[in-house]
Amino acid sequence: MLRSYAQNFEDVILFRALKDVTVGSYIDIGAQDPVFDSVSLAFYERGWRGTHVEPSRNYSELLRRARVDERVIEAAVSDSLNNVRIFEIADTGLTTGIESYARNHRAKGFCVRETTVPSIPLSKLFEEVGETEIHWLKIDVEGMEADVLRSWRTATQRPWIVLVEATVPGSTELCYDGWEPELTDRGYGFAYFDGLNRFYVHESHFDLLARFNAGPNVFDGFALSKNSIFVREMADDLAKTDERARNATAVAEECKGEAAAALAALKAQADGFGASSEIAIHAVRAEAAETRAHLEATICAIRVEAEKREEAIRTQSDQLVKTSEAAVEIATAQLAALQIGSDRRIAELEEALSRSDADRGAIAQTLSDREHENAEQKCEISRLGREAEILRETLDEQTAGTSRLMCALEEAKAQLAVERSRFDARTRTLTGERTMLMNEIVRLHISIEAMQRSARGGERQCDELRFAIDQIYRSTSWRVTAPLRFTRRSLSYFVQGVWAWITLRPGCRPRRIARWGLRRGVELINAYPTIALTGKRWLAFFPRLDGRLRAAIETDRAANLRKSFEPTSELSVQPCAAAAAEIPVSSAEQPALTKALVNGSDAFVTLYSATQDWKWGQRIHA
Repeated sequence: MLRSYAQNFEDVILFRALKDVTVGSYIDIGAQDPVFDSVSLAFYERGWRGTHVEPSRNYSELLRRARVDERVIEAAVSDSLNNVRIFEIADTGLTTGIESYARNHRAKGFCVRETTVPSIPLSKLFEEVGETEIHWLKIDVEGMEADVLRSWRTATQRPWIVLVEATVPGSTELCYDGWEPELTDRGYGFAYFDGLNRFYVHESHFDLLARFNAGPNVFDGFALSKNSIFVREMADDLAKTDERARNATAVAEECKGEAAAALAALKAQADGFGASSEIAIHAVRAEAAETRAHLEATICAIRVEAEKREEAIRTQSDQLVKTSEAAVEIATAQLAALQIGSDRRIAELEEALSRSDADRGAIAQTLSDREHENAEQKCEISRLGREAEILRETLDEQTAGTSRLMCALEEAKAQLAVERSRFDARTRTLTGERTMLMNEIVRLHISIEAMQRSARGGERQCDELRFAIDQIYRSTSWRVTAPLRFTRRSLSYFVQGVWAWITLRPGCRPRRIARWGLRRGVELINAYPTIALTGKRWLAFFPRLDGRLRAAIETDRAANLRKSFEPTSELSVQPCAAAAAEIPVSSAEQPALTKALVNGSDAFVTLYSATQDWKWGQRIHA
């Protein structure tokens, strides 16, 4: 079963789309932590290997320690050739290169540190990867997605799937319009949006699009990791409960050890005290026995001496008897005193032994109390275990809530399908309207063809008129009046010329001849650089004359240009508009039909010219 570590089930979607790939490769830009919210960890556990790009030094070191057999690049992917300024927010995934985003995070209480890091373009990254097939590319750079995609440049590598974070950091506001053309221009098509990321599939693997038709669900066969954001709070509570249980167990074991040590110490003390008491009693008894033996020996010696002296000195027998009896009494008293002292010492030793027995009872009571406390701690551990079970049940309920959310997501997708069907219906309606417009265009083409047929009829009429004009030109009257017409034109030309030379009005022939001569002279002078240079130097002494000559030449050139580009549409619009008026169409369609006739029918131009010739011939004939 797949274990999902990603923040928003991105690894579940990718694993479903690439389930046919046993061992693949990936590039993770903005990889952050190797475990928490990691998109690549589920693939890494199944033998996939790839490249990680992370500008934060802390996360880069974590990635190097956790992924020793993968490449970790400590840099920012950018189109810039210099170092890139970033705003690092420690222990979060909010590090960004956008200053406005950094100000918003600082206003929310985050600690923002500005720093610079090396940059690497995406094209260079593809070049270092080489010919290895890249199955997915993830871009999570907190607002710098457009800069990353622009650095793709002309690299030819095309990962199968590209997923890019498409919202403003920390919000649901979409912000993908600025960088999406970078992907679509390279042959990628939109596949799926999970609320945070947009997934794109390259056109060479459009067969994978069908696998993006649903969000993460029970059929994907995945389980949440303990670090998932959806169960992280319950996992923390469960960890705290386990920690409390372990602490209670450790305290119980410590108390049990202390009780056992205290009991052993008391037993050793009691045994030592009893042994010392017995030794003392034996010593006192031995001392008393020795004293008694010494006294008995002394008494025996005195008695022997008394018996000896009894025979020698009978006279002093009473005194000696009294003396011996007194000595016996003294020795007896001393022996009694010694006996009393030894008895007192024995009593004290026996009392000490009794106190030792009482201490043993107290120790036994203490041990009993400690065992009672251990029993209470076991009850506490049992209670904590029940709380853990309750937390697990809560986790199951929240998992069920997640399932309900997934069902709601499916309902939303069904509603989206309904909206899509409505959109398809609207599309079909527009297609029908387009068909109607095309039919109308065909009808207009038919009308144009009818007009062309009428034009051909007009051409025949023009031919007839030309024939009539030729007849006029061949007539006797026309030949007879030819000298008169020539004389009239000559006199008119002569009078107009004389009047033009007299008045010299603007636009008259003399002025035009002068301007033409001036322009030709300038062109001839410019053809010879030496003469032109001399002329320019000479004119420098007469700036007013130089300015007037230049103005006259430029005015003449502008007039010639306007004359060469003068529009001739009037010639064709007038007969076409007249012809369009004869076609039975609505007034709204008349301008479009006239424009079509102007652009597409040269026959009407010919007709107009022939008509003008005919009118001129009629005037001459009259």
